[in-house]
Amino acid sequence: MDVLIQDLRRHVEAGDLHAAVRDLGAGADVNARTINGMTPLMWAAQEGHVKLVHYLVAKGADVNALFGDKQSSALIMAIEGLHEDVVHALLKHGADANFRPRSGGTPLLRLSRFRLAKWEERRRALIIVRHLLRYNVDVNARDNRQRTPLILAAQSDNPELVAMLLNHGAEVNLRDKYGENALMRAIEKGAMNIVHQLLDNGADVTLNDACGCSPLHIAAERGDSAIVSLLLQYKSPIDAPDADGYTPLMFAVRGKHPQNVSLLLEHGADRTVRDHDGNTALILADRLALQQIHDLLAAQEAVAK
Repeated sequence: MDVLIQDLRRHVEAGDLHAAVRDLGAGADVNARTINGMTPLMWAAQEGHVKLVHYLVAKGADVNALFGDKQSSALIMAIEGLHEDVVHALLKHGADANFRPRSGGTPLLRLSRFRLAKWEERRRALIIVRHLLRYNVDVNARDNRQRTPLILAAQSDNPELVAMLLNHGAEVNLRDKYGENALMRAIEKGAMNIVHQLLDNGADVTLNDACGCSPLHIAAERGDSAIVSLLLQYKSPIDAPDADGYTPLMFAVRGKHPQNVSLLLEHGADRTVRDHDGNTALILADRLALQQIHDLLAAQEAVAK
């Protein structure tokens, strides 16, 4: 590799603007690839050097050059580093906000996957999302598993991002390749705040995943009685069967959650429904040796008689 390019890469990575100016003045190619295939602009974006980003673009750097078998770009690298000022600069200079690598993950989709524990990281991520939204990013884009940014944000337990996406037109009931939507993903994570947000924005409690499970099935088996109660308030079908004939009550039994069993019975769940193998909820409880749940179901049966 040309010595000038080696020097330029090293100086850009270090954030040394003056040295980079000197290298380019000496004839270094602004779009040359280093040994790993990255351009100087990619190095600057990855390291968060916004002044160098502006300078390199002014000198002709290709803002949409691709890296790694077309899986990344300077914009993606800046997003992965949470360099919000660099993201803004690249977008202003024409970076493609809807760039779709072979993996199917647009910049917004990638960002929506992040599980950020620290508030400062979440704050910076939200700033980046705001920048992307200003540049007509597709808020309902799908990755190669048909997941949308909203589904990923719910799965990542990011209520601030969920709110921002909903406010910018994210469709709440879109489903991934497994038939799951944002509500189901939020329930799986026990993210009550997000469950509330989605229900308040029109999430359909009657939709099923590819196995026939409704949001209530998932909540009943998971054991979160507060979410079960909330779904019942939104008129979730209480006796709807999945593909094997299991009702939410059976899921609560299988999950070994007596509180959910009681809650479902109180709301009128039919304990006599049988699955495709002929099992009732009581039979399942006996097979799993769940005495407390057996007693709850048996008591309900005695009252009915």
